[in-house]
Amino acid sequence: MSEIKNNSVCPIFGVSKKLESVCLPTYEDFFKHFLWTQSKLRNSSPKHPNIGDILKIVLEDLKIIWAEVPIPIISDPRITSVMKSSIEKYKNIKKPLRSRNTIGFENKKKRVYFRCKKKSLRYCKVKRKLNECNFKNVKIISIPFSSTEDLNQLDVRQISTLSNSLSISSADVEDSSDESLSYEKPSKQMRLKLPNFAKACDRTGISNRYGAILANSILEDFKIIDANNSNVVVDKNKIRREREKSRRMLQKEVTKNKALTGLYFDGRKDNTLTNEKIDTKFYRKTSLEEHIVLISEPHSTYFGHVTPLSGSAKDIKNSIMGYLKKNSDYLKLRAVGSDGANVNTGAKNGVIALIERDLGWPVNWFICLFHFNELPLRHLILSLDGVTAGPNQWTGPIGKELKTCEKKPVTKFERIEFDFPPLDIKDLSKDQKYLYEMSIGISNGTISSDLSLRYPGNMCHSRWLTTANRILCLYASKEKPTKNLKSLATFIIRVYFPIWFSIKLHSSCSYGSKHLFNVIFRSRYLEQRLKKIIDIVIQRNAYFAHPENILLAMLGDERQMIREKAVNLILQTRQENVSSAEVAEVRSFNVPPLNMNAKDYTEMIDWKMIEVTEPPLIKDLNEDDLRNIIENGLKSDILAYPCHNQSVERSIKLVTEAYQSTRKNYQNLRQKKIMK
Repeated sequence: MSEIKNNSVCPIFGVSKKLESVCLPTYEDFFKHFLWTQSKLRNSSPKHPNIGDILKIVLEDLKIIWAEVPIPIISDPRITSVMKSSIEKYKNIKKPLRSRNTIGFENKKKRVYFRCKKKSLRYCKVKRKLNECNFKNVKIISIPFSSTEDLNQLDVRQISTLSNSLSISSADVEDSSDESLSYEKPSKQMRLKLPNFAKACDRTGISNRYGAILANSILEDFKIIDANNSNVVVDKNKIRREREKSRRMLQKEVTKNKALTGLYFDGRKDNTLTNEKIDTKFYRKTSLEEHIVLISEPHSTYFGHVTPLSGSAKDIKNSIMGYLKKNSDYLKLRAVGSDGANVNTGAKNGVIALIERDLGWPVNWFICLFHFNELPLRHLILSLDGVTAGPNQWTGPIGKELKTCEKKPVTKFERIEFDFPPLDIKDLSKDQKYLYEMSIGISNGTISSDLSLRYPGNMCHSRWLTTANRILCLYASKEKPTKNLKSLATFIIRVYFPIWFSIKLHSSCSYGSKHLFNVIFRSRYLEQRLKKIIDIVIQRNAYFAHPENILLAMLGDERQMIREKAVNLILQTRQENVSSAEVAEVRSFNVPPLNMNAKDYTEMIDWKMIEVTEPPLIKDLNEDDLRNIIENGLKSDILAYPCHNQSVERSIKLVTEAYQSTRKNYQNLRQKKIMK
């Protein structure tokens, strides 16, 4: 710290002088004593004294005076820090005044640097007691006393003001006799932690302002706060800080000391409040912003969400990898899951392929089978009925009737025979229960009156489950359905419905290839014209037909012979990689040609005509571990990775609700201001 110029007369505080031993020192006394000590050291030594040396002497003099008064004081390093910051403020005040004389400054300082609390006082003098004034840059408090009687007579307001000076850290003086003085720390601020209340506000979507109102009303009912005791009043800023702390702690619990082995992601565009800078001002506006939700698997734990610069694969990859490198140990990442959008699954420039190249090693691709199961039905409707005409409309005759199908009564319809396995419907949603019961009713030939009055779900092209519900509802209302309507209803009952619930019941990644095979096997009843439409869609999206995913299914197979075959293929692949002299690059994930007439999922591909690579999930297993799989089956930790993205969809819904809630709160607040 640079030195202060030698000047025995200060333009702000006047003539320097030594501390008085009968008064608690104020900022004014400190500065005068500091200048007096500085002048004394300069006169006694040829060298200019260091600021640190001066402060050491001043500190000892202050402690001698404070020792006479039984008031707790702050530590020596803290006192030194406060003194240094005060000197810096003092220097900043003097900077524009160095070229002016003291007399010229006398009137300027009254107007600029002092501000009275009392309006009756028109100006302040430097030599005046300043207990009624506020100094703009340096706090100056002067409360002289010479005995304990004076100390006892100080009111609470003066003591709380005094606690901001150098003399006291925090103290509250109570009325007492001369023989004994009792002190307790003032509690003028709300210092209690409210982690559970903050979590409850986040969980229920209550704003900070409403949360503070609720908290204070409860405290008032319990007689904790009243007109005389308001130290624990909760304000909206307290709620905001507690929510921020709670979120940071929850985020740390998710990412702290946990190796990320599986990452599932998906995105959605939400209307988001943003700040736009125009010139030097910021303006709030609502813009459409994409949010990518990240889920840690297994166990479906929310990991975070990111906002890419755009919807391109490169920007999505950069935002995801930037978040992973900052918040997790991603060196053991072995599986990535998403939906089947082209931006995610491109073999060369998709998000997952770019993540693999960024990591430098391959990962298992787990593309959501719920999305895959919708694609054959979607293309079948487009082929038999016509294209869509908006987010919830169709151009064909069947699609137009779907909009009002729930209003049509159930008639005597033609039965579509199919044997359904027993299923516990307690854990199903309302739309899922409707599909299950309607499929069984059409299979049996009877629909209950209760089911006929139920709502089949909203008409929406992004929810094919409710579209299937409406097709079955429309079929049950037709005594003589058209050929196309019957074809769609039959496909739902024989293919779409059983595969959907099979994925729901067996969600492990080891069942992924089996579900894919079942789609192929069940759709063979279609006529050749429709079969061609279905086969193209299946071939294009058969990510679970890749050798890595089929080998994973074979390792989890119930048949020991199949497990042994998979282990032998994996060991053979490892041997070939070791004997190869070239450094292997990250393989390109390409879907191999499918055998649509296969009798088992292990026969869906021609193993001799494709390059076989082992599943990245089992790369850490040695040969003994693989041999153990033959006898005992696959480990449960590997089986826990799902073959669908349902947990991501739930998290996307919560993130969207959070952004919509923020936007609605802002709109409500703006509306209130307009009304006022």
